[in-house]
Amino acid sequence: MGLKQSNQTGRSMIEMLGVLAIVGILSVGGISAYQKAMTKYKVNKWTEDVALMVQNFRFYSKDWIKIAKIAGTYTSVTKYFYDANLVPSNWFLGDNDKRLYNNFGSVISFSSYINSIYFSVILKTGSLGVEEQCRNFFTQIILPQSEAIHWVHRYNSDAQASNRKNEEKYYGINYCTKTTKCLGDFGFEDIIDACKDAPDDGELLIMSVYLK
Repeated sequence: MGLKQSNQTGRSMIEMLGVLAIVGILSVGGISAYQKAMTKYKVNKWTEDVALMVQNFRFYSKDWIKIAKIAGTYTSVTKYFYDANLVPSNWFLGDNDKRLYNNFGSVISFSSYINSIYFSVILKTGSLGVEEQCRNFFTQIILPQSEAIHWVHRYNSDAQASNRKNEEKYYGINYCTKTTKCLGDFGFEDIIDACKDAPDDGELLIMSVYLK
């Protein structure tokens, strides 16, 4: 009885390596697409949250100023703000109740003087989407409120916020002079310039906003 020849042929090693290479490329592409999607989600969520908190902060400005007047000095009102349920659910209190943090490591704090209110945003450089967050901060939060803003103080610092560099101050429309940088004159190139600094990973990008 003769042996029947099989019509099936095995895969060569080169073909198998080719298949593995294609799978690897697709996997890398999938990871890259996932990272981009997560970065976009992070930036959009952060922008939405901060815009809402700033809106709530301004709406109750008289209450924060009243707290500062009772204290007779500059006062952190972050805990009052948090206890009033004016904060998105993914933000939580930290740093002795003086700052709010979200799941991505971003920070915001709220304070009041006896005649004005003040908030600071802190971003950690080297993390995904920081420049996009900064650009959104200017285009969607700062510039639309430039008439109510006295100034925006932007600078980089070490992790302890003790050494400042790349400091810039931008003044609101009603507080500009010939010798100051004015938010009313801000164009897209100015926004890119304000957000393009890329210091060492782990440093902080701090933007403080003083509202009259």
